[in-house]
Amino acid sequence: MSDSIIVKYKLAHSRISSIRALKSSWSLVRRIIMGDITINQHYVPRFLLDGFRINPSDEELAKVNVLRIRHTKFLFNQSVKEVFSQNYFYDKDNAIESFIESHIETPSSKLIKQFRSGVFDNLNVDCKCLTKFFCCQLMRTQETLNETLRYSEEHSYHIAEDLLEQNGMEYEGDVRDLFSLEFSDREAKRRVISQAVLDSVLISKGMEDLKFHILVNKTSEDFIVSDHPVIKYNWFYKDLAELGVTGLMNKGVQLFLPLSNRIYLCAYDSSVYKYGAKNSNVSEIINKEDAYFLNTLQIRNANDIITVSSSIDEGQFLKLVAQYHNKRINIVKNIGLGSVNNSKPDERTTLGAVYYNQRNLSDKPTFFKVLKKAKIHQTSLVVRNPYLVDGVNMLFAHRDQQVQRKLEP
Repeated sequence: MSDSIIVKYKLAHSRISSIRALKSSWSLVRRIIMGDITINQHYVPRFLLDGFRINPSDEELAKVNVLRIRHTKFLFNQSVKEVFSQNYFYDKDNAIESFIESHIETPSSKLIKQFRSGVFDNLNVDCKCLTKFFCCQLMRTQETLNETLRYSEEHSYHIAEDLLEQNGMEYEGDVRDLFSLEFSDREAKRRVISQAVLDSVLISKGMEDLKFHILVNKTSEDFIVSDHPVIKYNWFYKDLAELGVTGLMNKGVQLFLPLSNRIYLCAYDSSVYKYGAKNSNVSEIINKEDAYFLNTLQIRNANDIITVSSSIDEGQFLKLVAQYHNKRINIVKNIGLGSVNNSKPDERTTLGAVYYNQRNLSDKPTFFKVLKKAKIHQTSLVVRNPYLVDGVNMLFAHRDQQVQRKLEP
């Protein structure tokens, strides 16, 4: 083939690629114009925020009051459509956005709306959709992206510290000052959050043994919701100094999610805890300190945004935020596990682990109790159901095999 033919072929190929890209772009624009593409994508769904709106009688123009923590700024009468969201947060083609809406939000929103209206008959009847919603909501926020960076940074710290030690070098400052990881672009963020959403569905299969309980707020203290609203904790193991205490499939796991300023939904390990009266899935909170406890969990968990009531004492609330926001519930840490000599005399492998450690909360709320029969397991970390863990591992293994097959030439 002559050089002129090669040049013509390359030009023709480039022109075809440009035409394809133009057609793809036009297709996307046309879908946006026709309303088939959601640009402003919520990481906390609008139906959940409806429970915190300040104008409950207006279905079309739901509004909330919020605090932007980083700017220490209260924003009142904000449209629910415009908060707790970002343009193209998940994707530009709406594949993940549509998946969340149809498979996660729509089924769970029907139950949550029933709970808000005081109908609790379907709680613990067929609630797999609630388990999926809990898991997905835990892993679909901006704070999830931040945690991914913190996890990677902590891993980098460990490597740097080890390299300094192995080479007999010292760094006078904090090694952490050498690292500040950022996503390379918005598309990288989308890939991380999209994968987290899909992973959450598989993980939820290992949590279908959890029970649900509703807390109805009878105090004068309104519940609040943050931009990372699912609280994960394990009171059963709060004094246990072992790696992996925060695992979702561990014995004693607890999840908390506010559904409105009057209702909280709890998911818990019924072999460890007792919530409410016997044979009851609903209990009332009459102790203001319990409502305060749940609100401080939201502040600890928040990335940047928290809803507030219309009667908020701004000064007092800012003091509360200053007290708790920097005291996160789950903290990323690393630990060295020693080293092993390799076959080559000048090489050595250093072992380490990056893990989440939960903060030891001291003031226990009154709405649950730890069962006496469970305390025999309190000194060592165990999973709730090994069969469910094996099942989830099999799902991930199968998923990885499918991905590998697609990558093979």
